Amino acid sequence: MPSLRRYLLVRLIFKLLMAIIILTFLFFLFCFFPDEPLGGPEQKKPLLYQYVGYFVALLSGDWGRSALTQRPVLDEILEGFPATLELSISSLLVAFTLGLTLGVWSARKGWKGFDLLSEVDVLPVFWLGMLLQMALGVKAGILPVSGRVSPLMEPQHITGLYLIDSILTLSLASLWDAFRYIFLPSLTLGIGLSGVFYKLIKGGLLKTLKMDFIKALKARGIPEDRIFYRHALKSALLSVLAKHNLIFALLFSGVILIEVTFSWPGVGNLLVKRIVCKDFLAVQGILVFYTVLILIFGFTFDLIRVVIDPRVRCGEEGHLLELGSFPLTLRGLVKRKVSTFVAMAILLVFLVLFALAPLIAPYDPIASVGPLLSPPTRGFIMGTDHLGRDLFSRVVWGGRTALTVAFLSALLSTSVGLALALISGLVGGVLGRIITTIMDSLYYLPALVLAIALALALGAGIGGVSLSIAIVHTPVYFRVTKERLEALGTLGASDWMTLRLYILKEVFPYLLAKLPSSLADAILIKTALSFSGVGVSPLIADWGADLYNAHGFILQDKWWMVLYPGLMVALLTLGFKLLGEREG
Repeated sequence: MPSLRRYLLVRLIFKLLMAIIILTFLFFLFCFFPDEPLGGPEQKKPLLYQYVGYFVALLSGDWGRSALTQRPVLDEILEGFPATLELSISSLLVAFTLGLTLGVWSARKGWKGFDLLSEVDVLPVFWLGMLLQMALGVKAGILPVSGRVSPLMEPQHITGLYLIDSILTLSLASLWDAFRYIFLPSLTLGIGLSGVFYKLIKGGLLKTLKMDFIKALKARGIPEDRIFYRHALKSALLSVLAKHNLIFALLFSGVILIEVTFSWPGVGNLLVKRIVCKDFLAVQGILVFYTVLILIFGFTFDLIRVVIDPRVRCGEEGHLLELGSFPLTLRGLVKRKVSTFVAMAILLVFLVLFALAPLIAPYDPIASVGPLLSPPTRGFIMGTDHLGRDLFSRVVWGGRTALTVAFLSALLSTSVGLALALISGLVGGVLGRIITTIMDSLYYLPALVLAIALALALGAGIGGVSLSIAIVHTPVYFRVTKERLEALGTLGASDWMTLRLYILKEVFPYLLAKLPSSLADAILIKTALSFSGVGVSPLIADWGADLYNAHGFILQDKWWMVLYPGLMVALLTLGFKLLGEREG
């Protein structure tokens, strides 16, 4: 078994290489931003000089000054980081508690009633937060809907984490106040992430319980409860730890959206505010900060994992998408149960609705045609927004926008991912290793962080957003495609035989089966981009933009502005997710 020191050295070198690749990628994206790149006013100097200055600025902490506040960008980021960290930790605790409790119960009792929890990711997390704000904050009035603490209730600053600082200073009033403010944001994000923990824990338990060593323990007469909790559950929890990169990527994407939703004064909220104000130097610094943060957390949990389970030193870290978790095959699609028909019914209704949009929508979706903020009436069945636009017309035309972006991004990402995997797998050598390293590096970035950087560089509009989402998804297709190619190579197939078998018997069925899940993810990312201020043009009907506008009217209880666009996102995404479920 390799020594711990050698293993950690290899992992550290790998993380540093990933950092250089990702930061280099961001540097070239920043060159397209409508502002000077991070590192100073050196745009007219040679590119190599700018590149060196960029890394010098990163290492020295001189990330420039915000155009809005004239404060150092790094100071503003570090000021908001404790709030982001506190929300992240509390959300993870909620998600893990829900996922563990329901996953153990479901696996222990053999009950599938909680499996719907695995589909909770069809809900845009910020939309779920807005619904909870209206229900528990505006309607019931029992919880605050924005901010981090009441005026004059901020605890003495020690760690910057208000709950911890309140405990350390023995201030029960501050502790209760901070808890009330963090409850809704952490509950919202915790629910959004709980499906991941539920699937990992339940799947790990069911897989472990079928292993030979479990059967041997049962044959020795060891009580089933002891086998379940001491052996099977331990193995399942190790499988959760093995997916820490996936969990942190989802966490940081979600935190950005939740901070905006609840006006939580963290780094994610700062990012969106600077995007809206076009303070691009600050945006660059925040994107770099998230990149460095995810790499630091990744290495830290690599260390924790190898200490807890030394067996990982003997093999690779493992991929986040194993061969066994592929979507269903074409044959499996035909044999699917009720969920397939439910999905097809949902999608059929939506496709007909969107195809006939010019006939169904009664008004121009971007024209002011009625009173401002009118609730649903006979003339406006979904009400109107703050500009007097008909929400029903916007919902119908917004569906066209969502499907256009989703299909364009899916086509681009599958084509490019397949091409790069074939080049890397068949050509090999230095070129193959370079492609693989770049794809692996981009794969570990939070999807929303990478998508925001790409959308800012490529510009607004359907084309720019579609290309941004396609680039985000390309590493996923590259990895699973390359794994299939390598699997065929280990069976002794020649290059031509590999290509023939791979293209005809593996790729086309897989891509078609994978398409629904990819479309669902693309719709969610597109909606999140629009909610973050970097979506399609304001002249185009868009669900995410409608939700962004609705967010400003939550306290006025304009529920129809929140309900209908978010419901369309959830239903359409659910239809694609159900259609793309894997067998079993």
